[in-house]
Amino acid sequence: MSLKDDILNSGLKRELVDVPQWGVGPFYVRQITMYERLTWSNWPKTEDGEKENFLERVLVQCLVDEAGDNIFQPEEYNLLINQADVVMGKVVAAAFKINGIGNDSDAEKKD
Repeated sequence: MSLKDDILNSGLKRELVDVPQWGVGPFYVRQITMYERLTWSNWPKTEDGEKENFLERVLVQCLVDEAGDNIFQPEEYNLLINQADVVMGKVVAAAFKINGIGNDSDAEKKD
């Protein structure tokens, strides 16, 4: 197998997230693809230049089931808005960690 094949077959890392408050089976956050990251520039912005619903939109890209399939579709980001903030904070932290989004993610939000 060539180096190119090794790179292209490396897959996306994922990490199990335990949220007992939701009372559901296991789910994961996964690394996003470069294509998914590039879609951020198309997301609507608020009046102050922040990405509208940034956290929810990132989670829609990252939340997957055991098979690696996305749990939510892109247009369903608004379903996450009314979840408990303390729970969503834990999930967001896991998604940011696996994707290398740090405390200076303000640059990410404004793109």
